[in-house]
Amino acid sequence: MSLTKQLWLTIILTIALAFTTSITVNTITNKRYLEKQLQMKKILLSSI
Repeated sequence: MSLTKQLWLTIILTIALAFTTSITVNTITNKRYLEKQLQMKKILLSSI
């Protein structure tokens, strides 16, 4: 495999890894935020 192909493959794999990591972190953060909001709503509704 030529050096140019290896470079492109490395760049593509790095971008794919960064994208996957970003999506994973974003999903986990959103899940925690929604859980916290639901917990706060549950507390609010139970105090009524």
